[in-house]
Amino acid sequence: MRQLSKLVWSTTAALALVVAMGAMSPAAAQPQVAAGYQFINASAGGSSTSIPAGWFADVAVPIGFPMLSVVGSVDGGYKSDNVVSGDSAKTHTILGGVRYSLPASGKMTPFAQVTFGVAHGSYDPGGAGTSTSSNEGAVDFGGGIDWGLNDKWTVRIGAGYRRIMSTPGVNNFRFVAGVVLPIGN
Repeated sequence: MRQLSKLVWSTTAALALVVAMGAMSPAAAQPQVAAGYQFINASAGGSSTSIPAGWFADVAVPIGFPMLSVVGSVDGGYKSDNVVSGDSAKTHTILGGVRYSLPASGKMTPFAQVTFGVAHGSYDPGGAGTSTSSNEGAVDFGGGIDWGLNDKWTVRIGAGYRRIMSTPGVNNFRFVAGVVLPIGN
C-alpha cells in the first residue's frame, strides 16, 4: 500500500509539472488517432515471457492547455504454444490519461504520457488444467516520437512501462510502432 501511495503522489506531482510547463508552450496540436503493432515483455513472480502478437489504438484530444491532450487507449496482446502444450494467454487493457507533446522539431514530435485503467488477462492451459482470467487496475508510463511523413501521415515509435496491480504484480515493458492520423481538417 505504501508503494501505491508513493506512486499516486509522484504521478500527481508529475502531472502538475506537465500542466505548468504546458501553460508556457505554444498551441496544442489537433486531435489524432493512432493504431499499430505492440510487443510486450511481461514479468511476474521472478519469471518473464514475451507476448509478440499485439495491437494498440488510441485517440488524443487537446484540452486547452498548450501541448496537453486527454488520451484514451485500448490494446491487446496474444501468445500461444500450439506445438508443445497448446496453452494460450491474452491480455487487453482500456486506459485513459494525459499526454504532453513537446513542440515539434522539424518533422519529429516527442511525447510522454501517463494513463490509468483496467487490464484483463486470461490463460488457457490447453486441456492440462483450468482456464483463469482476471481484471486488475493498471497504470502505464510511456512516451515516444511521432515522425511526420506529410500533412496526413505520421509514424509513431514508442515504449512504456505498465504495472498491473495483481497479486503478484505484473511488470510489462511495451514497444509500439504504428501510424497516426489527424482527426478533422
